[in-house]
Amino acid sequence: MLQLLKRTAMASPGDRAPAWLRWLPVLVLLGLLPAHLLTPDNVRLSFLIVAMPPLAALVNGPLFTSLLSLVAITEFVLFYLLADTPDGWHDTATDGLSTMFGIVVMSILMAWVRDRYNNRLVRVSTVARSAQLALLPHIPDAVGALRCAAWYRPAEQDTMVGGDMFDVQDTSYGVRVMVADVKGHGLGVVATVAALLGSFREGALDDSTLDGIGGRLERRMAWDNAGRDEWRTSFATSLLMEFPPGNREVRLTSFGHPTPLLLRRGRVRELVAPPGPPLGLAGQLRGGVTTVSARLQTDDVLLAYTDGVTEARDRQGTFYPLVERVTRRLADEPHVTAAQLVEFIDVDLDDFGARRRDDMAVLAIRVSP
Repeated sequence: MLQLLKRTAMASPGDRAPAWLRWLPVLVLLGLLPAHLLTPDNVRLSFLIVAMPPLAALVNGPLFTSLLSLVAITEFVLFYLLADTPDGWHDTATDGLSTMFGIVVMSILMAWVRDRYNNRLVRVSTVARSAQLALLPHIPDAVGALRCAAWYRPAEQDTMVGGDMFDVQDTSYGVRVMVADVKGHGLGVVATVAALLGSFREGALDDSTLDGIGGRLERRMAWDNAGRDEWRTSFATSLLMEFPPGNREVRLTSFGHPTPLLLRRGRVRELVAPPGPPLGLAGQLRGGVTTVSARLQTDDVLLAYTDGVTEARDRQGTFYPLVERVTRRLADEPHVTAAQLVEFIDVDLDDFGARRRDDMAVLAIRVSP
């Protein structure tokens, strides 16, 4: 299963700088000594020595910076010993060494502070990654007789968590699926996401109908909103799907969420379901939300997504045309796997030039023979 938290290649906290960059100050110091011997006496290269400890501190720890500083001080003294020194050399050397020692001390301190700050970032990043994996656990390639693949992109890359979610559960009633989008993104919606996922997993096992699961989710949102003023009230759109045993039918209920796309023999169409109000507002309805069903065939693929995908825009303000792009992809290869489909959308969003303004989640389910 392809489950990507972030596709863009970014250096995460704790990643070491390239080896050539970490060793660059050493190479410069080694090259300066012969360069000094080959240059005229009126050419001074000692200023380059002074610059090496701060450069080392930017990409190395305090121990490496200390050792390199020792080498730099030694070479600094050698430069003066090898120079054709005029009168007053002692005073000049003393002033130069004093400045050099001051720079070395500041460089080591800078490396120590940078090292501590980087270690703290590593801990924060690890906690964020653990929270994300707990909220969006790994979905296996096969759930029952269905093949699944998904990815998730948070709007705030540094947090790695957001308001979009998906889950697939194999139960005695069949395979049950939820794709949802909580209002907002970032760390502020994590509690709501965790609550809805927990309620869905309980309902998937206990409730006999999608309407029962939807009612459970609505009660959970209502409980979370209790005591909040109207400006802090939260809500979530949600798509619930159920594949009864045999996988020849899918039942779905939409709480204000985009309905899935059905890919069949190179064609793409949207399954139509009467949209209900989002969770958090559905309690105002007197009746339940309508559940519809559609027949399925072998190799059919259902593509569920959040509105962050279709509302992504390029620099000209054009919305990402999901149906059009997927149809164009199927023109080259009518039968695709779930993993191929979600990977295509992941790459195609970047090719389209989509700017990330909202969380994005995509879940593809393929009906196997």
